[in-house]
Amino acid sequence: NCYVYKGETTVLHDESADPADIEAAVLSSIEDTISSGELTSIDTVEKTTYLGDSLDDVTDALGPLETTVDYYYTVETTPDGAPDAFATEIESGILEGITDDVSLSGIGAITSSPPDSELTEFSCLPEVEGNNCYVYKGETTVLHDESADPADIEAAVLS
Repeated sequence: NCYVYKGETTVLHDESADPADIEAAVLSSIEDTISSGELTSIDTVEKTTYLGDSLDDVTDALGPLETTVDYYYTVETTPDGAPDAFATEIESGILEGITDDVSLSGIGAITSSPPDSELTEFSCLPEVEGNNCYVYKGETTVLHDESADPADIEAAVLS
């Protein structure tokens, strides 16, 4: 598995320190630490890669192109089930399944952004009387380079 993290560091300082100098020093130290290989001494960590300090840096590093795949699904819950209680967990499970199943060259990252949304203009009938049924539109965004074919990406995500 490969994970993308956003980190934040706070530095307390007095007014004599220049915030730009502090930011440059901290980012340099973070890049050196992540790129040095030192963190691979942590059990189960095989590689760490510094991607940059902005979202643009992340998308440039992981793939300058993106393909968004739309899909639809239903969720049946017990009578006390509510979308706020399960939506994030279901979306995370779908993303985990996709990242486990999709292995095409040229893919840098797979994200569940934007969040799945309930389609309130549709209703579905639950199989069990008294249960609730919800219809969702899901979207998965794949960051990739030019070597990855968007049609292959869509087929792999939906399979």
